[in-house]
Amino acid sequence: MLKQPEESHIVNTASTEALATSLFHSLYCVSKYGIMALSETLYSELELEKSNVGVSVLCPGMVKTRIQEPERNRPQQLQNSQLEREKQLSNQLLSNVIKLIDKYNSEGMSPQQVAGIVFDAVKAKRFYILTHPDLSKERIKIRMENILNERNPTSISLEGIDNMLEKSSHDSHK
Repeated sequence: MLKQPEESHIVNTASTEALATSLFHSLYCVSKYGIMALSETLYSELELEKSNVGVSVLCPGMVKTRIQEPERNRPQQLQNSQLEREKQLSNQLLSNVIKLIDKYNSEGMSPQQVAGIVFDAVKAKRFYILTHPDLSKERIKIRMENILNERNPTSISLEGIDNMLEKSSHDSHK
C-alpha cells in the first residue's frame, strides 16, 4: 500500500466498546481497545510520513450481525449448556444486560447501512467512524470526564440498565 502511487485506506473495525466499557464484556472491551490503539498509532505514523494511506476506525454500535449468538459457531462439545444460560438469566443484572443487548441487536442497524457510513467516512477522510454517535458520545463524555477528573469509573446500576431498556423500548415506538 505504501509503495503504490494511488491513495488507499485501511478501516479497522473496533466497537463502541473501544470508547467506553460495558458490563460483562471485559474480554471483548480489551480486544477493542487494542484495535483502537493500533489504529490511532498507525494513523499518526502514516501522517508523519505524509503517506497516501489513510486510516479509519469503525466503532459500530448495535448492528444486526448475530454477534450475540456465539453458540452457532462453536462445536457441540464446547457449547454452553441450557443450565448455564438459565443460571446467567437468574442474575437480575446480567439478565437485564442480555435483554438490552438482544433488543439492540434485533432493532440494530443493517450491515448495508454501516457500509454506507463507512464509505462516506473514507471519502471524507474521517478517522473515527461512529454508527450511533448519540449513544457513543454520551458514554465517551462520561468516561473522559472521569479520567480528566481522576474519578473512578462510573458504574451502571440495575436501575440504569432498566432505564436503558425502558428508553430503548420507548424510542422504538416513536
